[in-house]
Amino acid sequence: MAAIVSEDAVAQPSGDEREVGSGGPSRHPAPLPFFLLVFLLSFPIWLISGLAGRPAFNTVGVICPLLAALILTGQGGVPGVERGSLRKAFLRRAVDHQRIRPRIWYVPILLLMPTVMVLSFLTMRAMGTEVPLPRVTVWMTVALFLASLFAAAGEELGWMGCAFHPMEERWGALKAGLALGVTWAVWHYVPYLEADRSLEWIAWQTLFMVATRVLIVWVFVHTGRSVFGAILFHAVSNVCVYLFPEFGSSYDPMIAGVITAMIAAGVVMRWKPDRR
Repeated sequence: MAAIVSEDAVAQPSGDEREVGSGGPSRHPAPLPFFLLVFLLSFPIWLISGLAGRPAFNTVGVICPLLAALILTGQGGVPGVERGSLRKAFLRRAVDHQRIRPRIWYVPILLLMPTVMVLSFLTMRAMGTEVPLPRVTVWMTVALFLASLFAAAGEELGWMGCAFHPMEERWGALKAGLALGVTWAVWHYVPYLEADRSLEWIAWQTLFMVATRVLIVWVFVHTGRSVFGAILFHAVSNVCVYLFPEFGSSYDPMIAGVITAMIAAGVVMRWKPDRR
């Protein structure tokens, strides 16, 4: 799928979107302060969740990357542009669907992660693992998707809308995607530990998340750098995990991680992301 459209054919942003989404270093906060702020904002949530014994409270943390990005947006100044205007333009990136050209890119955005889960299901069945058949209703799927869309927007406006660009400028798309994927996974470690996940489970989930981030980056750079595309991919991924096959009851990060990593490796070999 990497050959669907060349990077030269990617639509270029204009106006306010260029100020926030594709400008120079002064328009994008440095990644290290952004990451530190994300973890700092997340710490009180992790602490309250741990003390209260309610791991589900950690879901509030999805807004931390967005909050960090909003705090840092405009730091250093952009000549002739007010910080408030920058923040409004930044938030509009959440609905920048017009950047996705050609529309065929909705195919991997919407179907790649469901394919991963179907392959995971079939693999587990072939290995003799007892996996119940999915029991999914339309209303359940819609409700999960809407919740996941909100959560993914809170994350991807930060990860892809803010942190990725300066990392890509310095290291190229692939290395930036891998580094961002590792950071993204580590950010989840405290909630996973509070949810009593084993270290082995977390290790395999790290593989799954890093590979997923590489795929999100691949989609992002080939869809006019659409944050909306990244949000949609992330949301679909969350829904797939939650519905596998009954609210994630049989989800195995080892199987899903290996399959996702193999797909990501295949994409990278064809995509050549660091080619200039």
